[in-house]
Amino acid sequence: METTRTQRSVGTMATPSMMKRVDGGYVVRYPSLDRNQQQHRGARSTPPTPIDTRRMAPATIRARVAASQQRPASIQVDRATPPTPTVPRRTASATRPARPMAPPQIQGRIQLDRASPPTPTLARIPASATPVVRLVITEPPQTSSSDLSRLKEENEVLSASLADKSEDLRNALERERRFNHQVEDLKEKLQTSLKKNEECQQQLDDALATHLEDQRTIKLATVGQQQLKADVAGSRKMLEGLKIFMVEQGKQLEALQLARDHSKRPTHSTKTIGADTTRIQSHGVHAIEDFYREHWKQDQLKVKIAMEQNEEMKEEVAKSREMLIDFKSFMENKVNKMDKI
Repeated sequence: METTRTQRSVGTMATPSMMKRVDGGYVVRYPSLDRNQQQHRGARSTPPTPIDTRRMAPATIRARVAASQQRPASIQVDRATPPTPTVPRRTASATRPARPMAPPQIQGRIQLDRASPPTPTLARIPASATPVVRLVITEPPQTSSSDLSRLKEENEVLSASLADKSEDLRNALERERRFNHQVEDLKEKLQTSLKKNEECQQQLDDALATHLEDQRTIKLATVGQQQLKADVAGSRKMLEGLKIFMVEQGKQLEALQLARDHSKRPTHSTKTIGADTTRIQSHGVHAIEDFYREHWKQDQLKVKIAMEQNEEMKEEVAKSREMLIDFKSFMENKVNKMDKI
């Protein structure tokens, strides 16, 4: 006996107790159905067809056996005895609720088990040789058109949602690629800015070092200038004092010389006075004055040179300050640009 999954099954057992004698033959008595074997609501069954179970000739039995072997594979019948009364056929009622349905595909399997050898007659069938016939009818589940339409609508909605999500995913991936490119560009710009910043920082350090050196040089030059000014002032004072002293000494010498000459010669002429002046000059009074005057001129030249150097240093300091101011503004602009980035 074979068991299959069914949605609606009808099982019938043919036994001698279910037979009844009708006009010299046997007819299957319609059995009572239990709760599990009841048909669906609104189903209608056909009356059983009487089967003539009179004695059959061996040729008829052989013909039926050959015909049973030529049946399709969906209906398999194993026979060891002559055929027994068939199971009454039941058809579905036409009173089901009117709704569009797909034509059912019914698959049936009939299996007949016999334990006794074939006999030409069915007059008396012992209980041990009773065949067992079971008909199983399987129908696929039926789906209404409303369910199909609902499923189609849900499928369309899900397909549209999937398409939207796929488009959003593609857009997100594209945005991510753009962001990655922008990040790479920003990284390159940042590296370039860092390199430029390092170069500018190096230039700034060099400029600061130059500025500090210039400041030290300016301080030294200022100190030298102050000392030179003090020396020049001292030299001027010394020259003025020397001039006064030389004038006084010259006057005294001239007075002494004149007094000495007058004491020897009471009268003098103009020629004698000129000769005395020439002689005084030859004694070196005016030569000493000329020496100090030449020394003063050299000091004046040194002061002039120092003043020129001072002016040059001032110009260089001004240029350095302008360069530092320009470089400071340049670095401030660079820092502002880097802050904006």
